[in-house]
Formats: sequence, C-alpha cells, structure tokens
Amino acid sequence: MLFPLALALACLSPVSGNKASSALASAPAGLDPIENYCQRFDHQSILKDDILYVDGGTQTFVGKNEGGWADGDITIGNNNYLITVNMTRSWDWKRPHNITETFINKTANPNTGTWPPQVVRGSLFSGTAADSKIYLYGGTTSFRNVSFPGFQSPMPDQYTLWSYDTNTSNWDQYDVRDDAPLRVNSGASAEAPDLGLAFVFIDNGSASGTSYLRDVKQFLGGMIAIDTKTQAAKNISTAEATGNEPLSRSKITYVSGIGEKGILVLIGGSSKKIDEFDSSDIGQLARMDTVTVFDIASIDSGKPAWYRQKTSGDVPSGRVDHCLVSTSAPDNSSYQITMYGGRAGDAALVDDVWTLSIPAFRWTKFFSGSSPRFGHTCHVVGKRQMLSESICIVFLLVVTPIYAYGGSSHWRIYSARV
Repeated sequence: MLFPLALALACLSPVSGNKASSALASAPAGLDPIENYCQRFDHQSILKDDILYVDGGTQTFVGKNEGGWADGDITIGNNNYLITVNMTRSWDWKRPHNITETFINKTANPNTGTWPPQVVRGSLFSGTAADSKIYLYGGTTSFRNVSFPGFQSPMPDQYTLWSYDTNTSNWDQYDVRDDAPLRVNSGASAEAPDLGLAFVFIDNGSASGTSYLRDVKQFLGGMIAIDTKTQAAKNISTAEATGNEPLSRSKITYVSGIGEKGILVLIGGSSKKIDEFDSSDIGQLARMDTVTVFDIASIDSGKPAWYRQKTSGDVPSGRVDHCLVSTSAPDNSSYQITMYGGRAGDAALVDDVWTLSIPAFRWTKFFSGSSPRFGHTCHVVGKRQMLSESICIVFLLVVTPIYAYGGSSHWRIYSARV
C-alpha cells in the first residue's frame, strides 16, 4: 500500500484550527480531521470565493501534534467532512499552525433524505461566479479501513452529481445517468467557470462496479461535460484522443485565451486497452513529449476536435497522480501550465515542478527535491500563487510563486529562476 510519505516520518498538523460546532461533537476521539491530521490524499478540492473546499479523500490520523511531531499511533481512514480554508487570511510559512481551518458535517439532502457520498478520487467544481453551489462528481469508495467510524458503503450510480450550497449548507443530488451512466473515479477534471462547464475525462472504473476501489480495474473511454448552470451532462467521444487505449490518472487543465472558447490540455496518465482487465491502476505511462489538446468550441458542432501536440525543451518523465494549474501573461500573449509531483509507476514517486509554456509548448524544469508526493490537488490563488492541498511545502519563484499546503512534512521555501 502506497502513501505520499512513509508513515514513520513525522506528521505535522498545519493548524490548531476552528471547527463548526455541530461537527466537533461528532468527531471520534483521536480522529479529528484537523487536530489529528497527518496526511490527506486522493481527495477532491476547489477554490471558490477565496475559500478552499476539500472533500473526502483518504487521511491518516495521529495523536495531537506537539511541536510538529506525531504523538501516538497512526490510523488510516477517511475524511468524512467538508473542510474549508479561508484564503483571504495571511499566515507565516514558518509557523503553519496559525492557518485556520474549519470542518463541516455532511448532512442529508433535505428533499430526499439521501446522504451525500463519501468518496475518494472524485471531482469538485466551483460553478459560475453567480452560483452559490459547488459540485461533486463521481468518485469511489476506499476499502482501506472499513471499520473506520462513519464508513459509507458504495452509493448507487443513479446520483453521481451532487451540489453543496455554500449559503444554505444544503446538499442536493442530480440524475445524469442518460449520458453518464457510471460512477467513474480517477478521471482528469477541469473547469471553465466562465462558460459554466466542467469536464471529467472518464478514464478509470472497475469491472465489478465503478463505486468500488478494489478488485479488477477496467479503463473507460469518453469525457463528460457538465453544464453547472443546468446540472446536465453530455458524453463526448475521446476516440480521436486515445483510441482503444483510454488514459487513467492523467490530469487536464483549462486555458481560456486560446480559440473561440478556450482549450483543455491533457498531460500524463497511463493507458490500457478497454478490454484489458487486471488489478493494477497503472498501465503504460504516457510520454510527455506529446500532449493532447481539446477545442471546447467543438462541442457545439457535435464533432469533438482533439489534437496531439508535440512538446520541446527538457521533457519530464511520464507520471500519474500529479497536479496541474494554468496561468497567463499579463497581456495574454502566452500561458503557462505548471505541473507538480506525481508518481512514475507503482513505486517511483516524484518531487519536482515543471512549466509547459504555450503557444511554444516548451517544457522547463525549475525545481527538484527529495520529498515526493502524489494524490494532491492544485489551485491558482490570486494571480501569482499555486496552492497544492496534501503536503506542506512552499515554492517561491521569480515569475509565479507556488504555495503548497497540507500533509505530513514541515514547511520549506525555495528560490528558482525560470
């Protein structure tokens, strides 16, 4: 079983934070998702209105941290809450305990009485700027510890799309089975909030039911486009992009300023044939000297336009479970996709940071370390920061400073020129 860092290492809780009063009483002793936090990975997160929302994922818990060191045994389980971090508040990277987090109990849909799913490897979306909801799509059930308090059995495939209203704290559910019949997991996801569209490259499932994270894995083809304004879904063919060998555990990001409606850029992942069944979620690693581009405007024509684009420069190694964000130059003359971490196979973990410049499609490496991580998520905060939720590390760069938050290591700072 793999973890982002060996569990024998010191675990640093990033906060001694605040918790919603209704949630405090329900957190079992020693399993508080904030006070006993050690690591979190395979979660889903999104930034909306300067608030970071972190849902689900696998988490390791330790006794109350004192001075940055774990005290007591380590327990692996699930994050059963929705965790928030206010990104308008400053903190000192040398003193991570002054970051304030809140965890919120999940509650049943008031209209149906159905509880929202507790999943790993799903997707979280912010919706449009005018929408008070965030949206949870897909995901799977982790069976790492079925005796963990609050363990939830796999949910039916009928309601794979859920929303959480950040104003009312209510959950709601949507039936999108007509175009998205399966509950997929490990799909590369991206969002174009200005268009009211969210995307999930539906590339990984399970032959025995895609709600289960065990048994035989089957890679699936296609990409789901979700209209967050109407909560409708559309299945888009990816045959031109991957053929009979769909990608799993790849990452995708939205670049707004190219073409009529922007593009999606798909990077990394591993591939298997659709009819190939085995227990591994890692197939043939995709090469990084080529990336896949999707023209969002082609959705309107009914003829999805996928392109294979050659890259140049110091090309990184193939990987899965990394994270991506995209930023633009002030005059929108160029764009940068930043890639952080991942794993280059079942056991080869990676600690590096790269940028892919567009339109040149040229790779540049600007950091390499010795504290690898995977299963994390990244978001752009403001105009000059990238935040990665899972492991504590801070990058300070000349062009784009990158901040990473969470996890099981102390905070560090580096300088690099790109």
